[in-house]
Amino acid sequence: MQKVLRLVQKKEVDAVVVYKPDRIFRSTTDALETTKMFEREGVSFHSIEETLDTRSVMGRFFFTLTAALAEMERKLIPKETRNDGSAIMKAFKSVQRDKFEN
Repeated sequence: MQKVLRLVQKKEVDAVVVYKPDRIFRSTTDALETTKMFEREGVSFHSIEETLDTRSVMGRFFFTLTAALAEMERKLIPKETRNDGSAIMKAFKSVQRDKFEN
């Protein structure tokens, strides 16, 4: 992403195309600040997976909402993984105990 940002600042690109926005931005703030920078530099932002027009009020709202949901999901995944992993380990220990007790 840093290379893309340098190209934008050097005005070497006219557009940035991504598969899904949540794949390149780490936070809602990052997504909003970066797309505003694209706008200031005259660079359009496009997503293959989602139709976004961050130049309109509704497009900006939808983009902000999806960025916030993606950030929340990214933060929940490690917690869910830890919880699932601990449940699996408890079940495994229970099976091991039963195996040796019988």
